[in-house]
Amino acid sequence: MYTELESIRKRLLAYIESAYHLSNPHLVQLRRELLEQPEVLCHAPFIESSARYKAGKPYDELNIPSEAAQLLTYLATEEGGRVVFPQPHQHQADALEAVLDDDLHHTIV
Repeated sequence: MYTELESIRKRLLAYIESAYHLSNPHLVQLRRELLEQPEVLCHAPFIESSARYKAGKPYDELNIPSEAAQLLTYLATEEGGRVVFPQPHQHQADALEAVLDDDLHHTIV
């Protein structure tokens, strides 16, 4: 992975040197020394993990119409294409209950 990053850094350095031509050799050398200093052109990679979401109740336990629960449960199966997870996260369950309750709110997604 780091070899690929180094390759990208070198290509960026070459681009900068070709796009911003300097005729003075001393300035060319100073620019190269500056650009080759650590973390001037790019930083070390940083990996950030996603937050863990709290698991919600299964679809058939949510306060939503039974038809919706049946459909979502089916869509979580292999036969249904596994287009949804078998159990929603809590924030997803809350959203389903808020949208699919008896009052049928107008919702934009």
